[in-house]
Amino acid sequence: MPRTKNVPARNPQSKSAKLKKLEKELEKVKADLIAEKQKGVKIKKKIKKLRSIQRRIQDEALQKKADFLLEIKQKKLIKKKIREEIRLSKFELKVLTDEGTQDEQLEKAKETKQKLEERHKRLTDALEKGLDVKPWKECPVCLQEFGEEGHNIPKVLDCGHTFCLSCTKKIAKPGYIKCPFDGVILIFKRKKDLEGHPKNYKCYAM
Repeated sequence: MPRTKNVPARNPQSKSAKLKKLEKELEKVKADLIAEKQKGVKIKKKIKKLRSIQRRIQDEALQKKADFLLEIKQKKLIKKKIREEIRLSKFELKVLTDEGTQDEQLEKAKETKQKLEERHKRLTDALEKGLDVKPWKECPVCLQEFGEEGHNIPKVLDCGHTFCLSCTKKIAKPGYIKCPFDGVILIFKRKKDLEGHPKNYKCYAM
């Protein structure tokens, strides 16, 4: 008969101990995994917080830059306004100087009044005689009819009064023109610029 080997009997207690050991190791691995996950969550939270801080700093930097640029722009506007006020004050002084004494101003006012009275009388006479007169079609200074070209082109000032180009140039001073009726001042660089000043097309249409 063949010989049979003696197989040692397995100890159930030894098997149970190994199983428990494996279970403990598994629990430890699980605990380590949980710990690592928690670390990952903390790192993500930290990264998120840092990114939030970074965005806030960037927003603050952009806002400060915008405020700085706005401040520079405002300062430039203030400087521009001050320069404009200085320029206007110089012109006002120049106008006062050009107008001369009070007697000279009164004389000019008297001349303007006389011209207006003459024009009023002429228009009244024309109306009484039934003549077809259109006062808006003529220059109130020289009383010449406006034309579509040449020196009789009607030029309207900022105040709304209209004069022919010829009279506009005559009443203009170096650098400005003062309306003889209401005293409104129009500033320009050269007398030649008056030729490019707006035309009063209503004088043609009506």
